[in-house]
Formats: sequence, structure tokens, C-alpha cells
Amino acid sequence: MSSFKLITEHSLWFIIPAICVAGAYSWLLYSKKGPWSPQLNKILFSIRFILIFLLCFLLIGPLLQYIKNEIEKPIFVFAIDDSESNAISTGPSKLNALKNEIEQTKKIIQQEDYTVDIITLSGKQTINDIIFKNQSTNLDYLLDKIESNYENRNLAGTILFSDGIYNQGLSPAYKELTYPLYTVGLGDTTAKKDIILKNTLYNKLTYQGNSFPIVVEIQNQGFEGKDITVIVKNKGKVLDKKVINFSKNYDLKEIEFRLTSDEKGLQHYEIEVPPQEGEFTDKNNTGHVYIDVIEGKEKILLVASSPHPDIKAIKSVTDQKENFSLNIYIPGITEFKNEKYDLIIFHQIPDIQNTAADILSKFGKDNSSVWYITGNKVNYTNFNQINNALKINQRGQQLDQVTAVFNPDFNKFSLSSEEAAVISKYPPVSVPFGEFKPMNNADVIIYQRLGNIQTVKPLLLFSNSNDKKVAVFCGEGLWEWRLLEFKETGTTKVFDKLVGNLIQLLSSREEKRKFKVYPINSEFYSSDPVLFETEVYNDIYEKIYGQNIDLTIISEKNEKKHYSYVNNENSRFEIKGLSQGIYKYIANTVLNGKKETSEGEFLIKELNIELINGTSDFDLLRSISEKNNGLFLPVAKLSTLPEILKNAAPQNIIHSNEELTEIINLKWVFFLLISLITLEWFFRKFKGSY
Repeated sequence: MSSFKLITEHSLWFIIPAICVAGAYSWLLYSKKGPWSPQLNKILFSIRFILIFLLCFLLIGPLLQYIKNEIEKPIFVFAIDDSESNAISTGPSKLNALKNEIEQTKKIIQQEDYTVDIITLSGKQTINDIIFKNQSTNLDYLLDKIESNYENRNLAGTILFSDGIYNQGLSPAYKELTYPLYTVGLGDTTAKKDIILKNTLYNKLTYQGNSFPIVVEIQNQGFEGKDITVIVKNKGKVLDKKVINFSKNYDLKEIEFRLTSDEKGLQHYEIEVPPQEGEFTDKNNTGHVYIDVIEGKEKILLVASSPHPDIKAIKSVTDQKENFSLNIYIPGITEFKNEKYDLIIFHQIPDIQNTAADILSKFGKDNSSVWYITGNKVNYTNFNQINNALKINQRGQQLDQVTAVFNPDFNKFSLSSEEAAVISKYPPVSVPFGEFKPMNNADVIIYQRLGNIQTVKPLLLFSNSNDKKVAVFCGEGLWEWRLLEFKETGTTKVFDKLVGNLIQLLSSREEKRKFKVYPINSEFYSSDPVLFETEVYNDIYEKIYGQNIDLTIISEKNEKKHYSYVNNENSRFEIKGLSQGIYKYIANTVLNGKKETSEGEFLIKELNIELINGTSDFDLLRSISEKNNGLFLPVAKLSTLPEILKNAAPQNIIHSNEELTEIINLKWVFFLLISLITLEWFFRKFKGSY
């Protein structure tokens, strides 16, 4: 449905003077007798009248208004929790029947002239493609995604198909949505007879030859009074076994194993509980532990002008890492330990009082890796002189309050989109008002966002120039990020990962080699692709591209996979489909006729959190439906859903799009005027006027 309307920038009363001008001009020109017939004189009068009128009419700014109305039918979104827990609780034999029933329900709703869209945790968009293998359940993210994707759309409601079990993100019980939420309960609320290896607690890092603990948490459902054996293996060899007995149902037992490893590198330990008779599933009877056995610690010195909450936030991160040893030096409060350090963190130094100037001069100018954390006490004149990563030209004493936007193009380490979203919700920090100039091709890790505007100013950046690694955090209030994340999510995982990765990046020493291939992370989940970065340099250490790379991946069972690719600018090599385990890689290329090699290792893990709980939580589904103007249905009553949605009587909505076009810009108007002029000239020319 569409319509046209003529409007003008000035009053339509100006048409009357336009008619008068056109009439007067035409009468003056053709009132006298000419060398043509009276009939032709009238035609010429009319042509000139129309021409002059149109020219005058165009002066009042006529516009053509085009209004297009589009009717949007009500939309229902089927949000399907296709996580592995649904496959376990529903049973593999019933999954196809469930998918067919959902598909049939969709078709019935569509017959009522409604639109039905599909959205899943795994990203599948058709019911036939769903395989219920997603390794985690984040219902909070799924519902937020729908709200975002269908903003300003005719969303009549969402139907969530789920067992109510979530293991990532916030509890959906707190969601207040802008659309009605209907829930369909999948699976079974009856407790299953099962032995569950619920958790493994261990340090990811230990030292060669040291003894280390692995604590295993095992829960029973229906096996009270029975002896259960727990086994620890490494490379197929049984290292230790223990027998436990559960005194009551749902009892949780902790078993501690103490092991020693003399072999350096990533070590894989398997925790197993043999399958029990009558057990619902044995998929949750196995756990995998990966421990990195290393030789020594990386030493870090934090120099601060005065005590500050940032120091505690950073220390809380380094304390979690066994390979980090942090010394804190605050002049007049703590003692300086003169040791060889892998990283120096300067907190609000250089300052106005010139605190720790000797240490700043020593480590700021040599090849030591440095992380500057600025703030209100920093002397930016001295700061700009001492560092080669970022120049900050402060204008006056004014400060900006900015939030963080993670740069997805940063490739020295990576964060998931969910982790980047957490960072974007961190509270504002104070930064100097002024100009920020990254130097020496520094990489921005986090950009500043001022209000709703994302700027190109760095909030956190990293530089590696002339064998010196430098990072700069430009704000005051880093500690508040960790505090808010804990308040909102109950953990500080994203903050700890961001700071931990940055410290690891800065403190690690690299050989200056012409050929480097490395995975972007040391650990990947089996559902994610493994991404490799490739760096190739010429003799003057300029990056070059177009090299043929041969890559070999070797599993723990010595199974080899071979790949070949060409390194291109701004591209990563991707490998999918690797199962759980430790992998070694060897990459080769030829530079100037010489074979160059790069090698290392990485870890593939199974998430396994979907296997911990096989009992559906219909109470949660019922609660969030009632809170969001919906209704809960067990899957057995799914056939009643189309009638329930029809009775809700959702209405069509009309979207109107308006376009305004200046008539003077229309090509046909130009050609009409030319045609009128040409026609008048033709008659006058050939009838003897010219």
C-alpha cells in the first residue's frame, strides 16, 4: 500500500502569481498577429504559458512525497535449547520425534498467518539441522539476543524449548523481557540413578619434580552404601586408585590424589569411575586434567607512587598463576628487591613528585617489558619522554569518563564475544582529555567509548618495537572493573583473563626469528576452531606474505594430520574437528632456500558441563514464563500451543517509509522543459518568425 502527495516548501498561494506571470508573459509575446495561423498562435501561446508556469512553479520548491506502507505479520520465535543435556534427558531415540513435533507445531502456527523464526544456542536456523550437541547452555544470552535482533519488530512472543538447565551466564529467573515468553519443558524431572564426576580441582601449572594435588568431587544418585572405585591415569598407565563409599543418596565426596611429574610440558591425566550397573549414563564418569609442568617462575615488579586498589586487583590475578611471582615496591612503605625481572608495572609513575625516578630511568629505557597504568597523579610530560608506545597530549586538567570496547582485530590473544560484551559493561574510567597518539604501530587492545560514541582513542594498547614490549592503560579506576564483574556475575573470570593474558604477553621472552607459527590461545574447546597466526619476516625483519606453509598436527596417540596454506595479510589458518587431548604442531617454510621451522603445542578440551545434571528444572521455566506474561507447557501438551497463541490475538503492524524528492531534481522535468522550448522554437523557425 503506497501513496503519492505533492507538497511545497512555500505556500501554494504562490501558484496564483505564477499563473499570472505565465499568462502575462505569453499574452505580451503572442497578442500581436504573427506570420502563422490563429490556431498555431494559440498552440504557441499554450506552450509558452506552460513553460513559464513550470519555471515559476519550480521556484516555490515543490516536493513529491512518497509514502510506502508495509504490513508486518506477528512474529513468534522458537528459541530452542539444543544443548547436550537435552539429548541426555530426552533420550536419543526420542529426539527425532521431538524435532518432528516442533516442526509440525511451527507449520500449524504459520497457517494462522503468523511468521515463525528459529533461533538456537548453536546458531542453527532450521529444525532439521539441530543435533542437540551444544556443550553449554546460556539461556540469558539467548533471550537477550532475541530482544536485540527483534527490536522495533512485531515480536508477538518467544517460545523457549528447554529443560531449564543452564550452566553459563546469569540466571534467566531475573529476566524482565519486552515480549511474552512461553516455555515448553523438555526432558524429565525425575532424578536419575547416576554417578557424576562433578568437578576436578587442581592448579593448571606446577614445577618439574614437585608433588601436586588433584581433588575430585563425585556425587551419587541412587548408589548409597556401594563401594565406588576412582582411578587416575596418565598416557594409559594407572597412577593411583581409591575406593569410596556413599553413606546417603545425593552425597558428595572429595578425593585427593597427590602426583608427581618429572616430564616437562603439558601433561594429561584422566580421572575415571568405571560404569555402574543400572546407571543412567556413563558419559559423566570421566574427567580430564591438564597440567603444565614448567621449570621456573616469571618475576614481576609493580612500582607504585602510593597504595591503590588497582594494586590489589592486579595481585589477585598474579596470585592465581603459579608461574608469576609478584614483588610490590611503594617507596617509603615496602622494600625494593633488586632482582632480574621479566616485567615491570609502573602504576601512576612518572608522577609529579618524581617517585622512584631511578627505577623508572633504569627499566623504562632498557629492553625490559613495561606496563604503564596512568591516572590522576601522572606527569604526562615525563610519561611521553620515557615511553615509545603512546603519546598523550593532555589539554588542561579536564577528564573524560569513558567505557571500554574490546578490539576484535587484536590478535596477540583473544576473547570471546561474550567476554567482550562483559568488558563493554564495565564502569567508566577517568582518562585525560586530549590527544592520544599511538607510536611504532602499536596495537589497540581496548578502545575508548565516550557516551554512545566509540572513538579511535586507545584505552589499553600494546607495542612491541625494537625488542621492547610496552603496554599502556590510560585510565584511573581499573579495580572497579573487577569489583563490578564480581557483583554482576559472581566471578571475575573476564577481568582475570584480560589482565592475566596481558601480563603473560608482556613477560614472555621471544626469540627474534624470521618464521613463527602459533595458536592464538594455548587452550581451545573441541566445539571451537583452532586458529593459527603466521609471521614471516625478511632479512630486515619486515613482514612478508605469500609464503607456502606446511603444518603438521600430532595427537597424543602420534596420529598426524597434514595441512598446507599460504600466509596472507590479516588472515588466520583455521583447523576444525580436533578431539580432546594435547597436540603438538610443526610448521615449515622455505626462506631464501633455507628451511625454517616453528613448533609448539596446544590443548583441546571438552566442556562437559552439560553432563553434570540430567534432571530438568521445570520450576525455573514456569517462573520465567509467569514473570514475562507467558505460559509454561510440558512437551506432552505442545499440540495446544497454536491455539494458545491464537487466543492471544496478536495484531499486524504497519511500517511506513516516507521519501521526499525535489521535483526540480527529476530528470523527466528537465526533459519536459527542453521539449517545450524545442517545440516552440521549431514552430516559430519553420513558420517564418526567425
